[in-house]
Amino acid sequence: MKIVKPMMLILLMFGNVTVQAKTFTINRHHFEIKTTQSENEEGFEQDNIELYRGAKKLLTHTQRLSTGDCSILTIELGDFEVKNDQLIFYTYWAAGDRQGLWTFPYGVRKQVYSVDSKGMVKLISAEIYVEDVMGDPFTNHPQEDYLQFLNTPPKNNQQKKALNGYIQSMQSRYKARFVHGQARALLIKEVKAKLAKQIANETKGWKEDFGQNVRM
Repeated sequence: MKIVKPMMLILLMFGNVTVQAKTFTINRHHFEIKTTQSENEEGFEQDNIELYRGAKKLLTHTQRLSTGDCSILTIELGDFEVKNDQLIFYTYWAAGDRQGLWTFPYGVRKQVYSVDSKGMVKLISAEIYVEDVMGDPFTNHPQEDYLQFLNTPPKNNQQKKALNGYIQSMQSRYKARFVHGQARALLIKEVKAKLAKQIANETKGWKEDFGQNVRM
């Protein structure tokens, strides 16, 4: 998947953290991607992709984060590729709940960074489609309050306000432009294709375990 030539792979150990380092060149500038393992604030194991130029870390992207308990399970997957003078990061979210209460977030995101002749990395576009919650889903009703309007056009000003408020909230939370219609379909198709192997491995057996109470 990754078009990164030439590349050198280095495996390092720092305590309980494993670091895999991949080096490549864009626009005659040398970069390094480090894949690190750590724990997040809730104590769940998280794999991250970190981009470096020299000793400076430029950005971090989640490669894998699984959270949940005996009833609820969520997964965030990510990867990247290099195309010409661009770095492209992909993200996928899925969730399942045996009780049918918490199947969020579900969605995809694509972030495109350019590398100029001076080696500067700049975000030039970010698109997202995501179904997530605002506030407490156990006291609010996201499917009734705003998520339904992602697939059914709002009919009055109150419904339009609910949908616009949701979109603004998601754009702020995920730092990307929310897409609809054909753009949504194309984005979902592209990201799922790029992450197909990871998605298949991580969500194997989900439909059998969660039945209808899953978004993937």
